[in-house]
Amino acid sequence: MRGGTFLEPEQEAAIRVAVAKDNPARSGKDDGQMDGAVFRTARSFEEMCRRQHVEVSESMRPLVVGLLASELLVNREALPEASRDNGLENFTALQGGIGPELVKEFGERFKDSRSYFGEVPHHAATPREYLQKMATRGKYEKKASCWTAEVRRHRRNGEEKPQTPSVK
Repeated sequence: MRGGTFLEPEQEAAIRVAVAKDNPARSGKDDGQMDGAVFRTARSFEEMCRRQHVEVSESMRPLVVGLLASELLVNREALPEASRDNGLENFTALQGGIGPELVKEFGERFKDSRSYFGEVPHHAATPREYLQKMATRGKYEKKASCWTAEVRRHRRNGEEKPQTPSVK
């Protein structure tokens, strides 16, 4: 989600109250940090609702905040590489707690370089497509770099340039 939030001050105050009361993700030692993250996630969610002309009622807000807090915690545990960035909060507001699903689906492909998971929040609208693209790009770059080395070897030996490999 791009752009600023344009929530009324009363609405932001109500979100703060709901976070303070109904945050199931509170663990004790990092309550302040987690409360801030849950607040930013709930604010992003309510801004998304505002843009779609959907109102989050006072009676519904504590339930929404509790669900968002749980989903944020799930994403933080599944995607620790992304936890250092506020993008995870917008990602959670948009996609929910799909971090474990992404790790299950793409974990084997990125077992040597989990840094791609750290970039997922910056592609919040299409996380699966981003990871699929990175998995494909990685294969292409590996083949391309091998091909470049082969071309250099042929040039050194005065041989004809090899054919360009196809990417599968």
